[in-house]
Amino acid sequence: MITANAQLPKDAGLEVAEEGWLEPSVPDTRRGARQLALQALYWESACAETVDEALATLGSRHNLSTANAQFAAKLAATVCSQISRIDALINSSASHWRTDRIARLDLILLRLGLAEILFFDEIPVSVSIDEAVSLAKEYCGAQAYGFVNGVLDAVAKNPNALEDSATGKIVAGDQESPDPPVG
Repeated sequence: MITANAQLPKDAGLEVAEEGWLEPSVPDTRRGARQLALQALYWESACAETVDEALATLGSRHNLSTANAQFAAKLAATVCSQISRIDALINSSASHWRTDRIARLDLILLRLGLAEILFFDEIPVSVSIDEAVSLAKEYCGAQAYGFVNGVLDAVAKNPNALEDSATGKIVAGDQESPDPPVG
């Protein structure tokens, strides 16, 4: 974050988040809803608050429409409820990487992208990938967007991954495994 005393252009897109701090404003769009979901999931992973508490706190700072706030909440809830399935796909698609070795923000972006690809049929796969890559460019390190794009693209090109998300079976290569226990 940047202190409120910093000299910034008026069109920098920053707003006061807390006393003395500025943060990027979140537009009232689906992209803004994705940003809110990303921030809430990151907050939840770093603090003792739940995703719902994080969404409420962060959502009160931004003027998202009801539809976009609901989309952010549904997206974050889908990540949380489907995390075992999503992580299994990441582990099988990210060559030489496991979820415990992936940077926290990169992992959250992968989870958000896969949640959209697998469980939001109304959103084209290419849009979900483009949005995750754009968020990676904005929030993550210089190499993250290529990694996020590669993993999401690998899952999207695996017809078994897309078809089997509804059956509860994770497909890794040619082997099927039962749905991991929810814990």
